[in-house]
Amino acid sequence: MAFKFCFLYIGSGGLGWQSRLCTRKLKSPELISTAINLSYFKKAAPKHNGLWIDKYNKGCKYLSKLIEDENAEKELLDCADNYIVDNSIKKVIKDKRKMQ
Repeated sequence: MAFKFCFLYIGSGGLGWQSRLCTRKLKSPELISTAINLSYFKKAAPKHNGLWIDKYNKGCKYLSKLIEDENAEKELLDCADNYIVDNSIKKVIKDKRKMQ
């Protein structure tokens, strides 16, 4: 589910947070979608980590292998964490308004 959400977001041209990434290499849609999925697991589904921890670890290794720069990797994951948190908050607010 997180991948579909990420794909729609990237596909709709909504990469506003991407401009915060300093390293050009980090602007790859493949890296961004991987980072968003990892952040989604960590931020939105921590109670179910038994179901995704293996995939999370593989994804982290995959990012490390592609980026080969610890600081750049941290930058990407921090942006993805912020994206997940910001959009989760927006969704809660939107859902609450619908209920009123």
